[in-house]
Amino acid sequence: MNRIAIVGHPSSGYTDVEALLKHYGMGEAAPSRREGMSVHDIEAALFKAHNAVNIKQVQTEAELSQLTPSSVWQGLALDFLLGNMQQKGVWGWASSNTLPLLNMWHEVDDQTAFLLVYQHPAIALQNALDRKESISPTEVLNNWAAYHGALLAFYLRHPERSFLVHTQQLLSQPQEVIKALPGLSAKPAEGAVTTTKASRLTVVLNSLEGCEQAELAYLEAEPLARLLSEQMVEKHPALSLFEELQASASLPNEINSEVASEDAWQHFRKQRAVLLNTLTKLQQALEKEISKNAALKRENEELKKTPPTPAVAAVDTTELQQENSMLLEQLHIVQEELEKLYSQARKKATVVSEKGPYYGADQRIKRQLTYRLGAVLVNSYSVTDFICLPLKLKREYDSYKKDMKARNGERLPPISQYADFHLAEQVKRHLSYRLGKVLMDNAGSPMGWMKLPMALSRETKAFHKERQH
Repeated sequence: MNRIAIVGHPSSGYTDVEALLKHYGMGEAAPSRREGMSVHDIEAALFKAHNAVNIKQVQTEAELSQLTPSSVWQGLALDFLLGNMQQKGVWGWASSNTLPLLNMWHEVDDQTAFLLVYQHPAIALQNALDRKESISPTEVLNNWAAYHGALLAFYLRHPERSFLVHTQQLLSQPQEVIKALPGLSAKPAEGAVTTTKASRLTVVLNSLEGCEQAELAYLEAEPLARLLSEQMVEKHPALSLFEELQASASLPNEINSEVASEDAWQHFRKQRAVLLNTLTKLQQALEKEISKNAALKRENEELKKTPPTPAVAAVDTTELQQENSMLLEQLHIVQEELEKLYSQARKKATVVSEKGPYYGADQRIKRQLTYRLGAVLVNSYSVTDFICLPLKLKREYDSYKKDMKARNGERLPPISQYADFHLAEQVKRHLSYRLGKVLMDNAGSPMGWMKLPMALSRETKAFHKERQH
């Protein structure tokens, strides 16, 4: 297989995966031979011909059913493959629109490998915030779930030519997937450097006198937004689908990216202090520039009153005034953005600190030993993981006892009195809880330990069967 189709949701970071594979030798796809169309042009034409729904607007998996182009339309795909026949090495492309056309590419070319990438649904919510979209969180998560449901269905139908991988895990540990894709180099090209585009706010603040890099980091990072996004996902079926992706993936995520509530609060507290400090510096810089501008105006007025001399005539203050004007405009924009950010931060603090009904029923279930041991089982994928499984279970049990000791004396109401009690029932349907319960039920006797592997296998199969229905 010397062709790779990288397919992922718009929030999956599939373009970062494409850039990574190019560092390891994957070539750019050439346009089709006869029509000169790129793969994106071909997909757009097929979408239009079949009245397909825009990927970003779908809300159900049924809207992403596989398209069945006629032989005439398939001719475009074949012409595209012919246009790349002269490529000697591995080549490929990345697109989120390839999803409804996966069956077509699978049928017309048996030399194409499919790299299917995914990330946590909370990333989709954060991306929607960054793009300032008016779409509701439920619509964002429905879109994520519809796309990844169709993605997983294709992977389960064609595992022989497909790789289901978590984007961040692949970017941090690419060698396992690189080895599985023939034709790619074992080492990245020299000088291959991944760069991150700085935000508009960072660029302006970098030019601000006395602004430290540590302060910029606090302004850019958003653990509180990540925490709120994760809590929103907890109430949506997208979380169960993410767990199923993790259980089925060739390279699942092993990096713990969850944000603790206390960590998010501490960051938020420091971020507010940095915001106030930065606003003060901006105000000082603004006053300084206003003073300079006033001085330039006075100087200009004096020059107008003075009869021109060769030396004075040579002085042109127009360029300086334009530069000053642009700088003042930039500072005003940044000040407005920071004031909005500070205002939003204060509102979030009010919401977080308000007293009201009890919440967090799902988190109480997740703190139970049943769920925690089950999570260890769910996150064990490789042979090495299973060899070390008893040690991991022992370590998790010790951690649980330590947490219980730290919470000694904590009085909480019955879980049935929580306003979000229904979330606890949802968590009990998670694969982690179900496997943990099987483990706890069988751990009391030698015979139970002997039956444990089969019991875990049956429970996992039952979970996947329920997901399919």
